Amino acid sequence: MTVIFGQLVVGPPGSVNLDAANVDMPYECAIDLVDLITVDDVCDNLNLGPNGSLMYCIEYIENNIDWLLKRLQLLIDKHSSTLSPPYILFDCPGQTSHA
Repeated sequence: MTVIFGQLVVGPPGSVNLDAANVDMPYECAIDLVDLITVDDVCDNLNLGPNGSLMYCIEYIENNIDWLLKRLQLLIDKHSSTLSPPYILFDCPGQTSHA
């Protein structure tokens, strides 16, 4: 049996792209990690492969967490005048596979 998930978001949604390899998003992100660092740049500049580059990017955001926290606070503040706080979706690195 296949399980299908869905979610309806009511209110001001915001999305956060935390995948440094996902540079061509089909929608506008409220916060986009590729504004800070990309897997392609790490591959080119540090001569790492794609997996090592992704690990580097994850450690980079950990070491620069203030960059993310500042943008999250700005997103929250932007919607503070609305009746409901923003609903934030986080797009994290990962792979999908088909059985």
